[in-house]
Amino acid sequence: MKKSNKKVYTAENGLPFIPCRLSTGKKLFLEYYAYEHSSGELKRKRIYVNHAYNSRKENLNELRRIQLEVDTLLKKGFALDEPIQKVGTKLSIWEALRQATKIRMASSGARNKEHYQSYLRVFGEFLELRQIKSLPVEKFSQGHCIDLFTWLMEERGVAAITRNNYQTYLNALMTVLMDKEIITKNPLGKIKKLRATSGRHTTYRDEVKSTLEKYLKKNHHNLYVFTRFVYYGFLRPVEVCRLQVQDIDLKRGIITVYGDNSKNKRGGIAVINPAFKKILTKLNLDQYPGNYYVFGTYKADFQAGAKMKLRKGFTEYHTKFLKELGIYDGHYTLYSWKHTGNKEAYDAGVDVYSIMKQNRHHSLEQTQTYLRGLGCIISKDLKETNW
Repeated sequence: MKKSNKKVYTAENGLPFIPCRLSTGKKLFLEYYAYEHSSGELKRKRIYVNHAYNSRKENLNELRRIQLEVDTLLKKGFALDEPIQKVGTKLSIWEALRQATKIRMASSGARNKEHYQSYLRVFGEFLELRQIKSLPVEKFSQGHCIDLFTWLMEERGVAAITRNNYQTYLNALMTVLMDKEIITKNPLGKIKKLRATSGRHTTYRDEVKSTLEKYLKKNHHNLYVFTRFVYYGFLRPVEVCRLQVQDIDLKRGIITVYGDNSKNKRGGIAVINPAFKKILTKLNLDQYPGNYYVFGTYKADFQAGAKMKLRKGFTEYHTKFLKELGIYDGHYTLYSWKHTGNKEAYDAGVDVYSIMKQNRHHSLEQTQTYLRGLGCIISKDLKETNW
């Protein structure tokens, strides 16, 4: 079991391992050794995040966070593989994807784990719809992959960049299956990713905003309240789903957003303005346990609950109401409330620094770039001068 002169440790279940080493050279990565049942040896693994964030410092911080997670798994007895069926034993595509996902999640950060679970659910939905969940994994072909990506865009309405993300994750799962000799060929073949551009920062026009707010108040108060967290608190929809009752302090007028609940891993405080406080006060949140999730139901009537609800349900309801009102155009989304709130805060005179803090951006430059994308920051010299 000895690997060079590196010290080998013993996990709680008796398996050997070598903890993470952080490399800070030109390429940033973590290196660790984990036990592999099939070979009976320690195998070296590396995790790279060189292109995950905008700066080297952010990449280092992300690696340090992952290092803590991986070392914890190793100490508990994580292994690279489990007893798994080989090619020709009728392992279904669904079971193969589930096993590959489990293996990938074991060495992934918290954010990627959540992504893998989400993508697996969608893969399962597609397989169920096409009635091929029990199809032997070796018969899952390039044609099936193309059908999946077409379905994602035409039926689920995902953008090109999201479709490409599905391809990335599916390819990662297929790589695992090839490494484990479950399949001998990657069915993705030479399928190319689509050219994708960054999405618009669409804000609601005044008349559309007013119409939608009135409709939500009347037909789905729970979803209306959900949009207020996005509109006033500048919270992302996924952050709203993860919000717990104890995170809201009406006396101090703040909402605490923790880094592990945030998309960009930046925790912070969201200020509750008077209009937002009036809405929150009516929810009587003090009647619920502190560890309850603020949005515990998809139903029209507001109710906190012990189980976190997924963003998908709120997004689907929101899209449904947009279509009922005849204002769905593919650009107006649940996220548009965040863009609208930012624009209206800026137009109302809120300073850029306060907007930066409310968004939990890492710099004023990021906030200024974001506001320019919303059409907020316009040069007065150009606007007021003739030539």
